[in-house]
Amino acid sequence: MKRYIAAIILLFAACGLQAQPVDTARFRLEYTPRLMSFSKLNQQPDMIDSTSEKVKFDYYITPQRMDATFKPGTIPYNKVTPDALDKMYRNFIKVGFGYPLTPLAELSFHNLQNTKYSLGANVHHYSYWAPQIGKEMKQYPNGPMSDTRVHLNFKKFFKNQTLYTAAGYNHEYAKYYGYRYNEWPDFHNGIAYASDKDVLNNQFHHAKAMVGIASNYVLEDKKLKQDVRVSYDFLHRGQWKDMEHHLGLNSFIAYDSRWAKISGSQCYRLDLDLDYFNEKLFQQKGTNAVLFVPEATAHFTIKEYHIIAGIGGVVDYNNGKTKGTVYPIAELQLGIVPSILDVYAGVNGNAHHNSLKEMLYENPFLKPQLDTFKTTINYINIYGGIKGNLVKKLNYNLSVHYSYARDLAFYRIDTTSDVARNQFEVEYHNGNVLNLCLNINYEVIKNLHLNFEANYWLYALTKTKAAPYHKPQLELTFNGKYILKERFVFDLNFDLAFGSKTLAYDDFFGKYTVQNMKPILDFGIGFEYLINDHFAAFANINNIAHQHYARYFDYKAFGINAMVGITYSFGHESLKAPKKKGLGIRE
Repeated sequence: MKRYIAAIILLFAACGLQAQPVDTARFRLEYTPRLMSFSKLNQQPDMIDSTSEKVKFDYYITPQRMDATFKPGTIPYNKVTPDALDKMYRNFIKVGFGYPLTPLAELSFHNLQNTKYSLGANVHHYSYWAPQIGKEMKQYPNGPMSDTRVHLNFKKFFKNQTLYTAAGYNHEYAKYYGYRYNEWPDFHNGIAYASDKDVLNNQFHHAKAMVGIASNYVLEDKKLKQDVRVSYDFLHRGQWKDMEHHLGLNSFIAYDSRWAKISGSQCYRLDLDLDYFNEKLFQQKGTNAVLFVPEATAHFTIKEYHIIAGIGGVVDYNNGKTKGTVYPIAELQLGIVPSILDVYAGVNGNAHHNSLKEMLYENPFLKPQLDTFKTTINYINIYGGIKGNLVKKLNYNLSVHYSYARDLAFYRIDTTSDVARNQFEVEYHNGNVLNLCLNINYEVIKNLHLNFEANYWLYALTKTKAAPYHKPQLELTFNGKYILKERFVFDLNFDLAFGSKTLAYDDFFGKYTVQNMKPILDFGIGFEYLINDHFAAFANINNIAHQHYARYFDYKAFGINAMVGITYSFGHESLKAPKKKGLGIRE
């Protein structure tokens, strides 16, 4: 009994606060189209960059949390088997139409069961063109948006290496609709009949390409492992003619060894990331930035102990000025109760450049001709937590992080704009960030899967009166999925956020002041019917509470919305989930 009481006390004692998510693991998440149940749609127009993230085709443009410290990296690429290819790369055509005026179309094609090479293509389009509906929203101009993407990928499998390459093109469009007619009558009447109505339009084109080579060795192979890739991104911002070039080199080399006399393993690893950015604004001199981040680490596993030790550094050259830092890398993980309770703690740091591409995907309402692009350097990040399994199929992870960073980026209203002041400027602050994160994943029964995540954020910025604009203090997300008779899929989800602040004009004081934003309350349900091996029908209702919430000030989301559609799957894999899978969820 004392043993379990001690474990419970340790569980609650570890509850602290965590900085913006920092991960010592490095991921190379490539484009892997998946056929899955249709999720939310038609939220506030926000773009998702699929360059360095795994593409999730949930058919809506979802607002993304600003992650000021996470740095995408790489993991060793392993050659996949034909069976895995069947599950990962699925051929399908999906079409849908929603209320109000939200067409959807997608085509995904990949070759299957080929051990020599893999190639694929994906074309995706989702848009929203309806006029504003309802008394409240009719005070605003129309807010259409469009998201169109084309992606191609190819992999060639050799005996010990894999050559991989990808290319793509994204076109994103959104409108500056975040103002009320009655607040800016002169501005609205002036553009209503103007020849250049593009003043409210914001669109950008993003072309990208990547090529790399990675070893196929697994952990047990005492071989030198590597992954080296070169990437290029070009962004052009429509009528504003802002441009950005990004050339990146991301690589690692590692060697794994088995100890002869001690049970465990060890890995020595060197990561080298080099990025060059050139931002050229219309009729202005371009800016140049170079970011170099090397890390050397040693990983040890001895029975229930997992240890990481190393050192990392940052060299940041930005417009003639050079800054840098060196930070320790260390982590200790101990299995207190095998498979039930693991305790871990660590320290690290990192950096990333706030590029035009990254910020436009996060906030499409940025003002044209942004003139400041800084690098966020996380000087120190201290973290700890507990994780494990409380019951057979209930996984949990409670983590705590504290960090100090330079040039954290926040979006605030551009108060100097001579238009409707419905565009955002970027301002940078130094400060401390703390965060408490809880994640619970529970397979209640065979076909019922629940996932819950909670994040509590606290910012302490060094500048007086500075505020973390548009950053929620508390975020809660939930997704529940139930599969009935391997043919009917039911989905329930919600996304809640509280405590965001913004800079807005106060009529009483006659000046701009920091104000609290209304909470985000977004609930949705979904249903999918697997008709046969090739056809499935889906239906979704989103924002059931009909809340006109805003993630960015005065850019309110449409109210309740819905979509229905059908998916046709062709090739070797059936739409129907295989019986041997515990959840029955397609992978």
